[in-house]
Amino acid sequence: MAAVWNRSGRAALAARCRGGVWLGLSAVCAGLARREMRTSEVLRRGGISTLFQRRRQTPHNLPYQLVTKAHAPGDGDILAVPEHIARPPYIVDPNVALPDVFHDDVPILPAADRPALRAAGRLAGQTMAHACALAVPGCSTAELNAQVHAFIVGHDAYPSTVNYMAFPAATCTSVNNCIVHGIPAHNVVLQEGDLISIDITVYFQGHHGDLCRTVLVGAAQDDVAPRLVQTAREACEAGIAACGPGQEYSDIARAIETHVEKQGFFVSPYFTGHGIGKHFHQAPGIHHETQVDSASDLRMLPGHVFTIEPIIHETSNVEFEILSDNWTALTMDGSRTSQFEQTIMITETVGKGPIAMAMAATQALVDVARLNLMSRPASIGMS
Repeated sequence: MAAVWNRSGRAALAARCRGGVWLGLSAVCAGLARREMRTSEVLRRGGISTLFQRRRQTPHNLPYQLVTKAHAPGDGDILAVPEHIARPPYIVDPNVALPDVFHDDVPILPAADRPALRAAGRLAGQTMAHACALAVPGCSTAELNAQVHAFIVGHDAYPSTVNYMAFPAATCTSVNNCIVHGIPAHNVVLQEGDLISIDITVYFQGHHGDLCRTVLVGAAQDDVAPRLVQTAREACEAGIAACGPGQEYSDIARAIETHVEKQGFFVSPYFTGHGIGKHFHQAPGIHHETQVDSASDLRMLPGHVFTIEPIIHETSNVEFEILSDNWTALTMDGSRTSQFEQTIMITETVGKGPIAMAMAATQALVDVARLNLMSRPASIGMS
C-alpha cells in the first residue's frame, strides 16, 4: 500500500511498499498532492500508519450487512497453482523490480504482443462471467474465490493476484461497505440485496487481463443499490468513450466525474487505474476525478494499454480505513460503493461491426470484458 492523500494534501496512510510501487491491485491515487511531492518519493518514504482523522460514523438499520474488522480472514492456506502453469515475473523472483505507475513514460505494446493481450482479456472475461454467476445468497466469498481459482488454473492461466505483494487469493471480493481489495473469507456470506465487487486478473500467454464488476446479489432491498451499480457501469463507459489516439488522459476523469455528479453520487479520488500488459501494474496512472487529475497533458497513443476502474460512493464521505490485513479498504460511514473496470488498448483503427455488437450488448454479463473492439470509432479497442 502506498501513500494515500486526503484533500488537504497530507499523507494519511502508507504501508509496506517496494521499489516505489504500491502493494495494491489498482494503483492508489497520489495526485491530490502531486504538485507538492512526486509520487515515487512519497511511496519510497512509506511506513506511515496514521488513519484518516475523520471519525467513523456508521448509521443503524441498514438494508445490507456491514463488513467489519471481525470479518478479516485468518491465515488460511493459499490455493495451489499447478507447477506447469507459467508464473509472472514477481512470482518467479519476489525481489524483481516493479514498474512505477505514476510517470509519463508509457510503454507501447508491440503489435506482435497484441494477440496475447487479447487472449488474456478474453479469458478474464470468461472468468468474470463464471464468477458473477456464483454471486448468490448463501455463497461465501471464500467459496466464490475457490471456484474462480479452479476456473483460472483449469485454463492453464495464473491468478495474477495470488501472492502478489502477499495478497492470498485469486479474487478481490469487496462487499457493500468494502471499497476495494476485500480478501475472500468463509465468514463473509452473501445475502439478498448485497453488492459485491469482484476484481479478477489472469496471467495468460505472458500478459495480464484485468477487470472488475459489481453484482447485485438477488433482489435489491432498497432503491439506491441498483442506481449505484448502474451509475458505476455508466461511469466506466463514459471514461472509455473519452479515449482515442491523441486524446488527453485527463479527458477520462472529466467524463467520469461529469456523469457521476449528475446522478448524485461521488467518485473516489484515492484509487486509480493503471497501465497493464506484461506487467501487472505500470504507467500510466489513470485518475477518475478531476481534482486529482494530473497536470500533465499526456496523450494516448496506439499501443497504450491501461485500465479504467472508477469507484463510485453513495455518500460524500469518500475517506476510508485499511484493516490489519493491509488490504481491505472500508468506508468510514458504512456506505456502499460500486466499481466497474475494463482493460483498454488504444489502436489505430476500429471496425464498425465489432463496435456495434459490443455497444448493443453493454448489459450482457459475458460482455463485461469487452471481448470485441468497442467504443469510439477509429480509436480504441478493448481486451
